[in-house]
Amino acid sequence: MSATSQSPDGDGGPRIAAPDGGAAPAPPRRWPTPALAATLAGCAFGVIALATSCHPAAAAAGVLGVVAALVAPRLCARRRGSACKLTLAERPQEPAARTLDDDLAAVFRRAPSALLVLDASGRVDRANHAAELLFGAEHGALIGRPFELLASPADDALGGVLRGQRLDGAELWVQVGVMDVRDGGAFRALVGVHDVTALHAEARRLADARAAAAAADRAKSELLATMSHEIRNPLNGILGMSHLLLEEELPRDQRDLVKHVQGSARSLVGVLDDVLQFARLASGHVELEQVPFDPLEVVEEVLILHHEAADRKQLRLVVVADAGVHRGLVGDVTRVRQVVHNLVSNAVKFTWSGHVRVVLETRVVALRTVALTVRVEDTGVGVPEAQREAIFERFSRGAGSGATPVEGTGLGLSISRDIARLMGGDVVVAGGEGGYGAAFSFTAQLFTASGTVPGIAPALPAGRVLVAVPAEVERAQIAGFLASHGAEVVAVATADEAAAVVARVAAGEEAPFALVVGDRELPGVAWMPLLVGAGGGERPAPLILQCRLTEHVGAEILEALHGWPLVRKPLRLSRLAYYARAALGGRSEAPLFPSVRTARPRPVTERFSGRVLVAEDNPTNQKVAFVMLEKLGCTVEVAGDGREALELLDGGAFDLVLMDCQMPHVDGYDVAREVRTWGGRFETLPIIAVTANALAGDRERAEAAGMNDYLTKPITRDALAAVLKRWLPAETQRAAG
Repeated sequence: MSATSQSPDGDGGPRIAAPDGGAAPAPPRRWPTPALAATLAGCAFGVIALATSCHPAAAAAGVLGVVAALVAPRLCARRRGSACKLTLAERPQEPAARTLDDDLAAVFRRAPSALLVLDASGRVDRANHAAELLFGAEHGALIGRPFELLASPADDALGGVLRGQRLDGAELWVQVGVMDVRDGGAFRALVGVHDVTALHAEARRLADARAAAAAADRAKSELLATMSHEIRNPLNGILGMSHLLLEEELPRDQRDLVKHVQGSARSLVGVLDDVLQFARLASGHVELEQVPFDPLEVVEEVLILHHEAADRKQLRLVVVADAGVHRGLVGDVTRVRQVVHNLVSNAVKFTWSGHVRVVLETRVVALRTVALTVRVEDTGVGVPEAQREAIFERFSRGAGSGATPVEGTGLGLSISRDIARLMGGDVVVAGGEGGYGAAFSFTAQLFTASGTVPGIAPALPAGRVLVAVPAEVERAQIAGFLASHGAEVVAVATADEAAAVVARVAAGEEAPFALVVGDRELPGVAWMPLLVGAGGGERPAPLILQCRLTEHVGAEILEALHGWPLVRKPLRLSRLAYYARAALGGRSEAPLFPSVRTARPRPVTERFSGRVLVAEDNPTNQKVAFVMLEKLGCTVEVAGDGREALELLDGGAFDLVLMDCQMPHVDGYDVAREVRTWGGRFETLPIIAVTANALAGDRERAEAAGMNDYLTKPITRDALAAVLKRWLPAETQRAAG
């Protein structure tokens, strides 16, 4: 059994008995392992805190870490009891016993982070080895040097770092943590220095990249603004003058030439709008509006815009929807319309015969959230499966194998997909029905409207309806919509089929019809006898008759209809209830589709007598605005720049101002701001901004300058009339005579 004995020199240290009974030399004394771990951890924490922290509290925590490390062995010894009874006081007093100051000095010298002690004048009093390495100094070379020569603030510093300099002149960037310490009776500063040169270089690179990107964005915005202004100004002249020409009595060949000019100008406007929209989406500066709308109305409005192009190809445009479609949704109606417009335009371009059908569906996905699907199907050239993703790439203009190249930027589908994804949906393409054509599906997540959306038609009248329409796609459209609303529908494609149905009614085999929906393209039909028979023989059944867009309808045809509605294709399902009420003799609560096609644009329905100032520097645009306003009944004066506009406003009384935003000498924004300071009637004078920029933020800039409304060039007569109606005093407005 082994035994322990005191050492002969009485140092209190244990000795282990040798096998022969003598005292064996004691092994080298070591701190218990847990205590050693605590010591190292505490020292590390303290040094790192000193080296990296700029906050005094953290620096103080670093010193506490060092102190805690030195007393940790004693605390550990008390916890472990007899297994760890050695304390600092019980250790043998060796001739060269280390003091606490010695240990702290050793920690200071061997710390992995650069540490400096500065005297009251800010000069280096002590420096550890890591500091000498950091600043490239020989041993002792840092002593006496002012710290500001080693590291000082810099104007181009990032994140609160200091610019440092090695003794060889090389630049470095450092972060420092400072703590006041007492050395005897004198105060010193303990400074921890952390090399962040690599981090600073990366931060500088990122900052430079951000600055370059911002500069590029500014340059792009300026380019777009300049391009928009310089292109829209002449386009305003071309479209305005061509519109005024079409109001004159022109020979047919000259009218066709003017229409071609107008069509080309509109194509340029479309290209410009695509580029601007692409730039907005690419910048990420797009905010979605939330307004209530009727999706069926939106789709039908888009189809009406394309019916002339479709009619030239003898294409049939139809929208398919049933009673289950949510008619009141909330979302960005402008961008929904834009996507549908792009898809329908694409379908009409690449379809040479047949039809373009737009199928509208909604599906509830959550409380007050609906998934809207608009599927545009055509009978055109189709899209090969291998190209169905490529066509969504920017500037892609191919539509399928063998497709004839068409005009455009190739941005329409890319823009449509970006917008759809902003709305939580997508745009995808598949093959058409039976392998012919293509089917583009646009989906979006929208909210349901809490109240009634204005403009939604009332319920359809109940009863039996005879649909006599020769084209299958149109017949199915009308019959399906009526049937989904509860009507009993009988659909026929020929005059013989219609006569057979009427014969069964006359024989009492079937009930009379409450309504007939007919088509002037149905050959060989005598409408009045058909209607009398369909109504049961006593009185004719009411009729809704549709006709082609280009068909000329004379007065004799209108008289033969006895007041029943004649509507032009494409038939608007959203207005079918109004048409039915008009046919049944009730009062229509909404205007019917124009019933007579004229060679010239529809006449102006509003007339005004206000005095309008046009502030515009472009002579062609001055002429366009002057003639349009005169035709609307206004008295017009023209100012060629901002200074002249201020002079005319100061000397005369005007009811409204059309203010071009970019003019020489004084621009429209400054004119508006100046006028608003005049007080009195000028505080409420309607000032309408007219701009050729059409960029994001232009409307807000006009409002901030004190303008009331906003028009984008090219200006149409309808848009101008709408602005006059909103802002001219009521006494200046009168009905057309």
